[in-house]
Amino acid sequence: AMRGHARSEWVQYQACGALVNMTLDAANQYRAGEAGAVEAVVAAMRGHAGSIEVQEQACQAISNVTGNIAENRTRARKVGAVEVVVAAMHGHAEIA
Repeated sequence: AMRGHARSEWVQYQACGALVNMTLDAANQYRAGEAGAVEAVVAAMRGHAGSIEVQEQACQAISNVTGNIAENRTRARKVGAVEVVVAAMHGHAEIA
């Protein structure tokens, strides 16, 4: 859904929220990484940089997906997740 509806702020927000809820355990964190969740969330953050809601859910999703899985942290590094998270913090300093 995230790739197919990349321009929809609502879909990106909802999908990031779903990832937050589904990636509370290591098994699902691994599966999410294998499915391209890190890349999809980073793309959502880039595509909806002005949306506080997307940025907030996406930051939590990145945190969950990368928390216990070294491969997902590597994926995050390769696609620039650190940079988009820092950009979200700067761009929305009123809530960061």
